[in-house]
Amino acid sequence: MSLNHCNHGGPLQPPTLVNRHPPQPEVSVIIALPDHLGLAIACVESVVRRQTYPRDSFEVIVVTDGSDSVLDSRVKELLGPGDRMICHATTNLHLLYNLGAREAKGTLLFITEPHCIAEPECLEELVNFFATHDDDGASCRSVSIHPPNGWARMEERFHETYLRMFSRQDDWRKVHLRGFAIYRDIYLQEGGFEHTFGRFSEWVLAARLHSRGRQLGYAARAAVRHPFTTTSRQLFASVRDFTRGECAPIALSRPLSTVSGTSATRPSGPSAKPYVLPSLDPRFARAGGACGRARWGGAGARWYALRSRPCASSCPWRSSAPAGGCSAPHGHCGRR
Repeated sequence: MSLNHCNHGGPLQPPTLVNRHPPQPEVSVIIALPDHLGLAIACVESVVRRQTYPRDSFEVIVVTDGSDSVLDSRVKELLGPGDRMICHATTNLHLLYNLGAREAKGTLLFITEPHCIAEPECLEELVNFFATHDDDGASCRSVSIHPPNGWARMEERFHETYLRMFSRQDDWRKVHLRGFAIYRDIYLQEGGFEHTFGRFSEWVLAARLHSRGRQLGYAARAAVRHPFTTTSRQLFASVRDFTRGECAPIALSRPLSTVSGTSATRPSGPSAKPYVLPSLDPRFARAGGACGRARWGGAGARWYALRSRPCASSCPWRSSAPAGGCSAPHGHCGRR
């Protein structure tokens, strides 16, 4: 804080307080612009113009790959004086989120997708959640934008089944790009997204946080609206990216415990939740019938064929489990 005594020769005026160190934002909202599905403007507007949380208490960081300069310009016009746009040429979505997190100033990070529309109370409810819970991070609720066709309804049904599972207090799988909040210092301490694993990096981060004793919650009162994919091309592209990341540790003969310091040991205690890879969980296939098989097809289907085999040294969940055993639930590691 400094004093301004300049009166330009006129009557002496009271000193003006000039704040050279404005207060830091409490929340940093990070939006990576690729994969916006035509909703980028609506997404950013829902955050910068329609939140009930005080505007000077949060910043918005938009990270773009620079592939659409016209869209970048339109989005930049929506940002406030304390917001920023970062441009980095890459096709890796999770790398963009890491870049945004490193530039963020807020105590709390809120990561969301560019095709998600934040409900007006989203940030306010998130802050209230962390003020009343001891969690290190939390996922928010996802509300469906009305599915326009069969593909979207199929994915919506799958997501509803998944939501019933991960929203439980004892389930560790709560890192989702749709809406995920975490304290910035913890995110950086744990290394953020292991972006080389693509969409599976969300699960890698969730497993790492869980194995380090970090508690993740579910902020049900904070919500974003999310559209579902309407074509097989959209759906299978994301599935392929996830499954390639899921199978990468085995393809490279790397246990998951070597990924950015992740430990795959099974935690102890009554609240400990064992690891379940989605393509190994039969509930996902039952959730959508053909949808479940299609979504976790390809490389994921080959995991099912491996389930009757003994757990091998290349199992990503093996690491330092007692007596060299498997830390996955009931041996469901794909190499049982």
